[in-house]
Amino acid sequence: MRTAASDPAPELWYGQPAYARKGKVVCYFRSGRMDEERYPTFGFSAQACLDNDSGLWPTAFAWTEPSCRWAPG
Repeated sequence: MRTAASDPAPELWYGQPAYARKGKVVCYFRSGRMDEERYPTFGFSAQACLDNDSGLWPTAFAWTEPSCRWAPG
């Protein structure tokens, strides 16, 4: 994330962790508990500018199994 967006700032988005750029949330984590969803998700807002020529792009990803492979460091 830091290589793609050099100035993200930690934020809370509806009480969940997020990163913002210029005061607008760009990406966020949702545990699923507040929404009673089955899986936690990591998602992107329109501010992330993920648009491409195909007209289709993912905006959220389900996290089905926590793993230390994803841990930073």
